[in-house]
Amino acid sequence: MQLPRIIRFGAAGLVATLFYLLLANAFVAWIGMSPQWGSVSAYLASLTVSYLLQSRFTFGVKQDSVGQMTRFAVTSIAGLGLSWVVIHLIVTRLSWPYVVATVLICILIPVVNYFAFKGWVFAAGLRRLQRGNQHEEH
Repeated sequence: MQLPRIIRFGAAGLVATLFYLLLANAFVAWIGMSPQWGSVSAYLASLTVSYLLQSRFTFGVKQDSVGQMTRFAVTSIAGLGLSWVVIHLIVTRLSWPYVVATVLICILIPVVNYFAFKGWVFAAGLRRLQRGNQHEEH
C-alpha cells in the first residue's frame, strides 16, 4: 500500500514549503533582499530541504548520487515551468481568475512530482532497497 508513503510525501512537501515561506520572509524583512531575490534564494534553499526529506523520509533512499540529485533538480525546474504554463494558459489565454490556476497548480505539481520522484528520481535507490530487503528475507 502506498498510502503511508503518500502521507510522508505530503508532510515533507509541507515542511519544505513552510521552510520556504519563513526563509523568503526573513530574507526580505531582515536581510533587506528584494522580494524577487528573496523568493528565488529561499526556493533554492528549500530545494535542498525538500530533496533530503523526500529522499530519506518519503522514499527511504539513504544514498545520494549526482544523477539522483540532478534528476531531482530537473523535476523541480520542470514543475516550475509547468506552473508557469498553467498560469499562462488559464489566466492569459482563457482569462480565468488566477486563483483557478493556483489551485490547479497546488494539485497538479505534487501529483506529477510524486510519480516523477517514485518512477525516475529515486527509482534506482528504491530498486536497491528492494533488492536489499529481498536478501534479508532469505
